[in-house]
Amino acid sequence: TKKLALVSAPPGYGKTTLLASFAQVVDVPLVWYQLDPADNDPKVFLRYLVEGLRRVSPGFGQTALTLLDDLEAQIEQVLSVLLNEVTEAFERELLIILEDYHCIDHAEVHRMLDFVLRHQPPQMHLVISTRVEPPLSLARLRARGELVELRARDLRFTPDEVSGLLTDLALTETQVRLLEEKTEGWAAGLQLALATLAQKPGLAADEVLRRFRGNNRYVFDYLAEEVFQEQPPRVQDFLLRSSILTQMSAAVCDAVLGTTDAQSLLEYLGRQNLFIVSLDQERHWYRYHQLFRDFLLNRFYWQDEAEALRLQAVAGDYYARQSLWDLAAEHYTLARSSDGLASAIRALAPSYLQSGRVETLRRYINALPPDFVQQEPDFLLYRGHALRYRGQSDEAVACYERACTLYQEREDRAQVCHALTHLARVARSRGDYRRAQRLAQSAVAQAGENDHAERAEALMALAKTTGFLEDMEQGYKLGEAALEEARLAGPALSRSDRARLLCSQAQLSWWYGDPFASVAYCQAALAAEGEEVSPLACRVYVVMATPYIYWGDLETARRLAERGLAVAEQLQFTEWLPMAHATLGNVLSRQDELAEGERHLRRSIALSRELGMESYAQLMASGFLAFNLSQQSRLPEARQACEEVLHLYSGSPETYELCVCRSVLGDVLLDLGARDTALEYFIDLRHVCEARRFRLPLAMVYFALGYLYLEDGRREAALGLIRRSIDIVQHANGVQLYLDQGGRARAVCQAAQEAGISPGFTARVLGALSVVPRTPPRDAGPLPAAEQETAVKVTCLGGFTLSYRGHELGQEAGLTGKPRELLAYFVTQRHRSLPLERVLEDMWPGRGVERGQAVF
Repeated sequence: TKKLALVSAPPGYGKTTLLASFAQVVDVPLVWYQLDPADNDPKVFLRYLVEGLRRVSPGFGQTALTLLDDLEAQIEQVLSVLLNEVTEAFERELLIILEDYHCIDHAEVHRMLDFVLRHQPPQMHLVISTRVEPPLSLARLRARGELVELRARDLRFTPDEVSGLLTDLALTETQVRLLEEKTEGWAAGLQLALATLAQKPGLAADEVLRRFRGNNRYVFDYLAEEVFQEQPPRVQDFLLRSSILTQMSAAVCDAVLGTTDAQSLLEYLGRQNLFIVSLDQERHWYRYHQLFRDFLLNRFYWQDEAEALRLQAVAGDYYARQSLWDLAAEHYTLARSSDGLASAIRALAPSYLQSGRVETLRRYINALPPDFVQQEPDFLLYRGHALRYRGQSDEAVACYERACTLYQEREDRAQVCHALTHLARVARSRGDYRRAQRLAQSAVAQAGENDHAERAEALMALAKTTGFLEDMEQGYKLGEAALEEARLAGPALSRSDRARLLCSQAQLSWWYGDPFASVAYCQAALAAEGEEVSPLACRVYVVMATPYIYWGDLETARRLAERGLAVAEQLQFTEWLPMAHATLGNVLSRQDELAEGERHLRRSIALSRELGMESYAQLMASGFLAFNLSQQSRLPEARQACEEVLHLYSGSPETYELCVCRSVLGDVLLDLGARDTALEYFIDLRHVCEARRFRLPLAMVYFALGYLYLEDGRREAALGLIRRSIDIVQHANGVQLYLDQGGRARAVCQAAQEAGISPGFTARVLGALSVVPRTPPRDAGPLPAAEQETAVKVTCLGGFTLSYRGHELGQEAGLTGKPRELLAYFVTQRHRSLPLERVLEDMWPGRGVERGQAVF
C-alpha cells in the first residue's frame, strides 16, 4: 500500500542482506537494479530500468525505449509512457528495488524519480536502499502516509538478536551485552568482532572484547575503505578534528575547532549517514557511532598527535568556562593537561563521592602525575575516600595519614581535623575503638571555634566511639552537639555531609534504644540528601530497616533492606555491602526464609573478613546467623558461629555488637540446656549493658535473667527483672525481640500477666505467638488414657521440643526451622480430629511421614 520503502543506513548495517532475504520470500514480480556511478546519466538510468522490467515481462517498454532514442523527446514524456506501459503490462503488484542509490548524484535522475513517485500506478512499489539521505520529496510522501522508512536504529541488532547470533560461542550474558554496547548493534561491527574472536582463540573473550575498538585492524580497514576515503578532503579534515568531541553542536565545533561552517558540515554528515547520531529532535546535537569515533581518533592521533592534544585542551578549557566539569575532565585527561584536570577534579570530587562515582574519580586522580598527588593533601583525601569506598582500608589510611602530615606542615588546623576524623572512622570500622576515640578527640581539639563543619564531623565520630566504650547516653548527647555544630555551619556544610550526620544520629538513636527517633533521623537524612541512589541513601535504607524488624513490620523492613543492598551493589559500595547483607539476612530469618537468610548472613561475614573492616557488621551478622541456625535446630552450629567470632575479638572492649552477639550465644546455650553457663553470660552482660546504657540489649539480658530466675523459683527477683525488660521493650515497641524468644517469651509473659505487669503488651506477645492452650490445671488430674494417646506434648522452656505418643520429634521427621508455624497449624486442625501424621504430611509433603509408619 506504500509507494516507497526507504532503507537508509551507514555501510555495514545489513541493507543488502535484508533486501535479499525479502526478495526470496516475496511472491510478486521483482526488478533488482544495482546502481553504480555510471548510472548518473538519466538515459542510462532509464534504459537499465526498462531492461529490468523487460526481464520480468518480455516485450515490455518498447515505446519508451523508442522515445529515449528520439533526441527531441522530453524526459517527462518518456516517463509518462513508461508508467502507462506498467499499468497495462502488470495487473498484479510490481516491486522495483534500487540498491545503492547513494551512487546517484545527478539532479536530473533525482527529478526523474520524484516524477515517478508522484505518478506511479498503484500496483507499482519502489524500494530504495542507500547510505545517504536521498534528495527526494520524502516529506510529501511521509505526510500522505505513502512512505515506510527503515533507518539504522531499525536495522541495528537488539541485545536478544546479538545473543541469538552468538549461540555457537560460549559467551556470558555480560560479554554479549558488552559486545552489543561496543558495536551499537552494527551488523558489520558484530561480524568483525566475531572474526577477531576467531583469530585470537588463545585470549579470553573478556580481553578480546575489552580491546575491541575502532582501532581494531578489521574495523579500521573497513571504515577507512568503505567510509572515510570516500569523502572529500574538507569533510575528512572535519571528521578527524571533530572526533575529539563526545558530543557536537555547530556552536561547540566553531568554538573549539575554529570552523565557521560547522552547521552545514553536520547537516551534510547527517544526510550522508556517516555514522552520526542526532541527540535531539531539533538536530542541534550529534555524536558519532562509538566505533567510528574510535577509528577517527586513532587516525587523527596517528596523523597529527600534537594537534589532537591541542584541540583536547581547547575543548577542556571551553567546557570549564561553562562549568561543565564532567566534559572538561574527560578532555583534560585526553589532553594530558595536569593543571586542567586538577581544577576539574576539585570541582567534581564532592559530587562524585556523594553519588558513588568513585571509579571515575579514581581514574582521573590516577591520570595525574604521582608526585603531584603526593604533595597535594586534598587529592590524597579524595583518593583515600575512593579506596575506603571500595573496601581498601589499608591504602585509604596511608592516604589519610599523608594528607594529615601535609596539612600539619601547612598549619591548616581545619583540614587536620578533617583528616583525623576520617582516620577515626576507618579505625572504628576495623573495630579498633580505642584508637578511633583518640583520633576523634584529637580531631575535635584541632577544630577552631568557627570551624563548625569540621567540628560537627569530628564530634559525630567521637559520639560513636564514646557511646560504645563509655556511655551510650553520653554518645547520644555528643551526636546532638554535632548536629548543633552542623546547624551553625550553614552552607559551609554540604547537603550530603549534613545528611550523613543525620544518618549517624539515626544509628546512635537505635543504639540508645529510641527506634522512633532513629527512623525520624533517617527520613530527615533522605530528605537532606535528595538522591534515591547514592552511598548515603544505601546507608539510610539499611539503618532504617532495623527498627521495622523489631517493630514486627517485616515487610517494610524487607523492602528497605533489599533497597539498601540493591543500591550498594549498583554503586559497588563495597564498604557497606557487609551491613546490607547482614540486615537483609536478619529480616529473612524472621520471615522463615531460613536458607536465603543464612546465605546473606554468611556472605556478610565473609565480606567483612575479606575486607578487614566493618567488624560491627561481622559481629552482628554472626549473632543473626546463630539465631537463624537455632531456628533450623542446628544448635551446635549456632553456638560455633558465636564462639568463633567472639574468639576473634577476645580482649576487645565490650561494645554494643559484642554484647548483642554474646546475648545470642546465651540464648543458644539455653536451647542446648547449658543453663548455668548461660546464667554466667547474662549476669556478666548485665553489668556491661547497665554501665554503657545499651538499652535494648539490656532489656533482653533482663528478660533472660528473669526467665532463669523463674525456673529457679525466685519469683520476686524474676518479676522485677521482667518488669524492667518490658518497660524498655514496650517503650521502643520492640515486640519482635520477645517473639524471637518463642517459648521463653510465653513463660515470661504469662508470669507477667499473673503479676499484672503490662497486661496489654504481654497479651499482644502471647497472641502473636499463637500459644497452644495450656494443659489442664494441676488440680484437674491426669489426662484420660485415650487423650494421652493422641496428645501432643510441647516443651518450650530451654529449647523447643515436640513429642507425640511419647516420642520426641526431631530433624529425622523434617521438623526444622518453623516451630511456631507447626504449632499454629496443628491447633487449627485439631478440632477436625486429624491425626498428627496427616498434619506433618500437609506441612512437609514427601518427607516420609505416613500413616502407620513408626518414623518417630
